[in-house]
Amino acid sequence: MRQLSNIPYIAALALVTTIMLLLYAAVQQSYRTNANDPQIQIARLEQNRSIATIFPADTIDLSESMAVFANLYNADKQPVKASGFLNNAIPRPPDGVLENAKANRENWVTWQPQKEVRMAAIVKYVNAPTISYIVVGRSLQEVEIREDNL
Repeated sequence: MRQLSNIPYIAALALVTTIMLLLYAAVQQSYRTNANDPQIQIARLEQNRSIATIFPADTIDLSESMAVFANLYNADKQPVKASGFLNNAIPRPPDGVLENAKANRENWVTWQPQKEVRMAAIVKYVNAPTISYIVVGRSLQEVEIREDNL
């Protein structure tokens, strides 16, 4: 009979644990989805807006900077123009990421081109003469620090 008296405590503990896990998941998802906001604004070019307007004035080292970068790729998935560089080269997203963007017009991904470099990126498929893909992203370093602190 003694074991039955512990059931309300176990149920309360399970309920509190579930609530805490749901709160953690909600805050973590808020952090991660907000990491996409600048990229969304840049990647969704207005119809009459020049592609040149999305590029920062300087190049960005993706292993060190948290700035937003924009890279353009042609139909053959080769780089055309870029502001984001990694090891002095333009990183290329996996073919599947670009193909998914082509099929769905855009693709939101967490991209890790090398160890210790993770980015929130949006890949937008556009039907322009020399450009087929716009990749806009930024480092997830600060977001991941906030998640760890959470």
